[in-house]
Parts: sequence; structure tokens; C-alpha cells
Amino acid sequence: LIIVRLAVRAYRRKPATGSEGIVGEEGVAKTDITSEGGQALLHGEYWSVSSDEPISKGDRVVVVEVKGLRAKVKKKQL
Repeated sequence: LIIVRLAVRAYRRKPATGSEGIVGEEGVAKTDITSEGGQALLHGEYWSVSSDEPISKGDRVVVVEVKGLRAKVKKKQL
């Protein structure tokens, strides 16, 4: 029973590595970000990012999706 609980807990845990590990993480826009692209500092690394809404350099962002080497972000709401 204990082993089953540990297995279920590990299965539900968010990935800590790889590109999936940054979904939900916060970062900072290092350039202006548009649907065409931009750059953000995420988890200590510079990422190519895009957004459905215009985001200004210096704004806080949250990762909503990762496809390949590009992350999709949205502006963090205060």
C-alpha cells in the first residue's frame, strides 16, 4: 500500500527537468515579445518565446506552453 502511494505521488508530480519542467515558471522579458517572437530569461536561461498579447521588455511573464525550443508566454497578472 505504501509503495502504491509513493508511485501515485511520483506520477502526479510536475516534471522537474526538460522543457516541460518550465511550464508554469515565471521569467522576465528581455526584449519586447509579440506573436512573432522575442526573448525571455526563464529558469536562468534565455529562451525564444512568443505571446498572443504584446509584452514589453522587463515585464514578468509566465510560461504556458513549450513547443520544441520555443516557449509561449503570457504577461504575469499582479
